[in-house]
Amino acid sequence: MWFFDILILSFCYGFIYYFWKLISYYLQIFKIPKSSFNGSLEKVLKFINGDTKFLFEQVFSSLKVNGLTRSWVGPFVFINIIHPEDMKIIFTSKNCLDKPNFVKKYLKLRNGLVFGDIKPWKSHRKILNYHFGLQSVQSMIPMFNKKVKILIDNFEKMVGKKEFDIFYFVAAATLDNILTLMGLDLDIQNKDEKQRDVFIQDVKCYTEIVLLRVMKIWLYFDFFFDRSYLGKKHKEAKSSIGDKLVKNVMKNIQEIPKSEKNFIQALMDPKYNLKDTEIYDEIFTIIIAAQDTSAVALSNVLLLLAMHKNVQNKVFDELRKIIGNEIDYLDLEKLNELDYLEMVINEAMRILPVIPLFFKKNETNLTTNEGYTIPAGSNLFISVYSMHRSKNVWGEDAETFKPERFEKENFEKIHPYAFIPFSKGSRMCLGYRYAMALMKIQLANIIMKYEVDTSLKLDELEFKLNVTLNIVQGHMISLNKRDL
Repeated sequence: MWFFDILILSFCYGFIYYFWKLISYYLQIFKIPKSSFNGSLEKVLKFINGDTKFLFEQVFSSLKVNGLTRSWVGPFVFINIIHPEDMKIIFTSKNCLDKPNFVKKYLKLRNGLVFGDIKPWKSHRKILNYHFGLQSVQSMIPMFNKKVKILIDNFEKMVGKKEFDIFYFVAAATLDNILTLMGLDLDIQNKDEKQRDVFIQDVKCYTEIVLLRVMKIWLYFDFFFDRSYLGKKHKEAKSSIGDKLVKNVMKNIQEIPKSEKNFIQALMDPKYNLKDTEIYDEIFTIIIAAQDTSAVALSNVLLLLAMHKNVQNKVFDELRKIIGNEIDYLDLEKLNELDYLEMVINEAMRILPVIPLFFKKNETNLTTNEGYTIPAGSNLFISVYSMHRSKNVWGEDAETFKPERFEKENFEKIHPYAFIPFSKGSRMCLGYRYAMALMKIQLANIIMKYEVDTSLKLDELEFKLNVTLNIVQGHMISLNKRDL
């Protein structure tokens, strides 16, 4: 009898302790000011219907304040981080390295660098650090120069025609570079449009469905999601990427000479004893994370240059001065001399951040810049878009495209955590050097050969919320040959 008494007492104690912890958590949460992200039945219906344009407008219009706020998305409460000092606290903390559970659960890539658990992230990061350094970037420059010629040949077919969405051309070029970097050259840019776009659509579908799942409360449960239309599409996209790309990378990598060792071979080295599932998740993560972000970044820069002819002309003048009248090959030394082009890229990533938000989770209590306590276990919503356009940080012209912000004397006045296109801290994007080198080579070749134009205006752009910042109107430009 005494056994059951102890069992009942233990259960009661556990229940009271859990309930007390829950009350303590929400008492701290409710001290944080509420954001204006709430609304009528009509807004709720738009939300659960998966209107990502509406979600973007609602979320970021509610985050124009400069301080800490809280908001609810379905059953999840988010702490919205906007101030650079709060960014610094979070990105420098060793207790804010994890991702919220729903991110890891919905993306189903727990062993990957970007979306994975802490334990595999730490071990994989140690293995990969060396392979993403300057020396590795240098070794990839010949391949970047070779692949950009194919992009130029494809653009040549569009010269003098009406405006077209450059994203799919750029996305194919980006994926082509990424796979070749992994030792798999599928020559995607030379495939016909239908074959080419299948790869791009699979990646977009996979990430878009994750956000739609967050918006549809009934799909939080795997039982319902797996049997839903979206669940089946998500599974198809993952299988397609896995079968056509990931498995081929893993198979093909065995045939590459050890003297040409790349980061995938490093992961597969027997001395690290990584499971096939860990390697699979890592390759999958790199493909979907690098392909979409790099393609969106380059497309954004080209669109902004098309909108701002004066900036485009300055880029062209710098290229002529440093490179001459014709590009044959761009080495790392020449790329490092393209200061104004780098300012343009940075300003594009500021005003149109490729990743408009990051999610993090804190393992211990945090005290913010304003003195609020964020209790352990909170979902942190890092609003990159809001901070990159904050007038408190960037001045009254924060929503104006102005590359001169990144001149050394101007940028030194900006808070070091106010510009985070590649994130910050320990989980900062490993491939940012690759991304910058590739973008510079692609942009230099494009701007030297073509004038880009568009009828779109920066202040008229509309956005959809996804893992990346999606422009509703698309990246519509026209190309005309330059007279050199």
